[in-house]
Amino acid sequence: MISFIQPFINLLLFRAGPQDMPASQSTLKLVLISCFIADMLGAVKSVDMSLSVVVLTAIKVILLGGFIYILL
Repeated sequence: MISFIQPFINLLLFRAGPQDMPASQSTLKLVLISCFIADMLGAVKSVDMSLSVVVLTAIKVILLGGFIYILL
């Protein structure tokens, strides 16, 4: 497990650059799901839960994932 997290820790501590990150579909999916959950938790605290908040969060995460996929 630590071998999976270590590249992210190195990136946060500026020991490695973005080019040193592992390229895998499963990592991208995990990060996108984490981003969706974190954004939903933030939206629930500021506004009440509705379908529009869920759709807006999903669109934001899909666009973010699409741009990251294209760039990498």
